[in-house]
Amino acid sequence: MLGANVKRALYLAIIVAVIACAFAGGFVLGRRSKPAAQSEAGDLVLPLYQAATLIMEGNLVKARELYKKVLARDPKSVGALVGLGSTYGLQSDYTNAAAAFEKALSLDDQNAAAHWALAKAQIYLGEKERARAHLERFKQLDPTSSRIADLENMLGPSPQPDASPNAAPPHR
Repeated sequence: MLGANVKRALYLAIIVAVIACAFAGGFVLGRRSKPAAQSEAGDLVLPLYQAATLIMEGNLVKARELYKKVLARDPKSVGALVGLGSTYGLQSDYTNAAAAFEKALSLDDQNAAAHWALAKAQIYLGEKERARAHLERFKQLDPTSSRIADLENMLGPSPQPDASPNAAPPHR
């Protein structure tokens, strides 16, 4: 299994990617001339960054509180949901981590980081088939990612259909 520092680095990579997407989406700190909805979303980038910094410092409790504050202001903040899930995952609370990642994906099913993180949480929960589905979606969204091999190694080989002579015949 992965050491705590490696696990923290992997989850942090997710958070940084989500925050980078927020900046790429045109959210600029300190600008009030944008439409209200976009300006308010831009105001949430700083707390997301602060929460990611808290995770880097190992302060998961404060990071989680900050993500929850962001979600109180914007319940549809995919970045906050992925960050919140990451704080749970770093504390081995994979059930709550998976729930946060699933909610993020219900809002943005194109979010590669959330698919990757959900697959990882599901692996730890023993839900390997569900994890495989999210790994496949992650591969579609980010086919050159170096993180694909990590998940494939954690999952192991795909189960093969039972070809024994006593196996039930396929349904037709």
